[in-house]
Amino acid sequence: LVTMPRTQSKPDPEKQLMIKTKACQRLAKEAVYYKKEARENEARIAQMKADGTTDGIKQAEGVLSETMQMIPHSEANLRKNLAELNDLVKKLVGGGGGDGIDADNEWMVAANSVLTEHGMAVGQKDGADDAEGGDEPATSVDGLAEGEAF
Repeated sequence: LVTMPRTQSKPDPEKQLMIKTKACQRLAKEAVYYKKEARENEARIAQMKADGTTDGIKQAEGVLSETMQMIPHSEANLRKNLAELNDLVKKLVGGGGGDGIDADNEWMVAANSVLTEHGMAVGQKDGADDAEGGDEPATSVDGLAEGEAF
């Protein structure tokens, strides 16, 4: 049995755009969910304390603690993926190597919508290279424990 080696085909830019856009949409929902869950758990704990209930408070506080730890993690993951999506949009708008996608392509529209929704500059060909690094968004390290990676 002889198998032919796979040839590396060039990745489909539209598929890459779709995957990154959907990932950002999912991560945005995840970040919102963790914040909502934290508010609900805080309210539940407050209600338990107001009712004088001691059963289950430690467990509820543990759940709240885990949820609170996930919020910065999910937000950092969202920021990272938004930056990657923005870079891809910039590359595709610039048409580097013939990979350009029309601005009215459904995934380009969706990607621009996601980026705009999260306050990121929509990737546009501005003629300036990122060599100086001035276009990079600042990374907030608020809320990170010492030694914690972001």
